[in-house]
Amino acid sequence: MRTPVCGTTLKLLPPVAVSTTNNTQGTQHELSISDEKTKELLRSKRDLIYDMRSEALEEVGMANAITEGRTNDFVSEDAVLSTLDRTAE
Repeated sequence: MRTPVCGTTLKLLPPVAVSTTNNTQGTQHELSISDEKTKELLRSKRDLIYDMRSEALEEVGMANAITEGRTNDFVSEDAVLSTLDRTAE
């Protein structure tokens, strides 16, 4: 098991290895796959993997934007529901 910079723990299967290096341009991660069947599976599902990665990056970007842009307290659920009830009437 490895602990990446973000603090989460990855458990990898034997044919897959991840190495992390830090340099002046930031952190770089390298994925190494030694099993041919695993490589072929990843090649055949390239579009799916790309879409999943893009969605994940969008979610992280949205979460970061919300965190950076938030300047006040959260509104309670009751306040939201009462406003919606008044609007619906």
